[in-house]
Amino acid sequence: MRGFRKVDIIIREMNKFDSLKCKELTVQLGYPDQLVDFDKRFSLINKLPHHHLVVAETVSDKNVVGWMHLEIRYLLVSSFKVEISAIVVDEKLRGHGIGKKLLNYAENWTKNCGFKDIFLYTNIIRENSHSFYLKFGYQNSKDSKMFIKMLDKPLSQNDLKVIIENKPDLKIENIKIQ
Repeated sequence: MRGFRKVDIIIREMNKFDSLKCKELTVQLGYPDQLVDFDKRFSLINKLPHHHLVVAETVSDKNVVGWMHLEIRYLLVSSFKVEISAIVVDEKLRGHGIGKKLLNYAENWTKNCGFKDIFLYTNIIRENSHSFYLKFGYQNSKDSKMFIKMLDKPLSQNDLKVIIENKPDLKIENIKIQ
């Protein structure tokens, strides 16, 4: 039964070998069509200095049961802060303390980076997630709509230079955008 047995996990940095399991967990959230280039995005994001990717792994059998993407957000309109860009826990293990441990990790990482604010967005239909975040002290600060427009021009190698300019040891020629 959910919520009674805590699962012992460690939280560690995501690596390329975690990709398949992370994709499976992402499908549980309803994003199967977004996963074609998951490995390419991981390879790029993992090299960017203001992003941090982690997995929750069971101590007993080393199974990846969750993952999280943290991003330092530099905004002109408000203080710099950390965004939880994604947090996913295996649907079979929700209610076993894994999400709480991931949130605690995110909050500690945020403090250690010198930031005082952490935030996330969640889909309006994920009511269980809303109550989960409220339970741990997060407040709904606003409701909004997301607008998207598909553009014909893909990201180019030159565009990428702006993204990684603060990472001098990263060679632009080693990153391929498909």
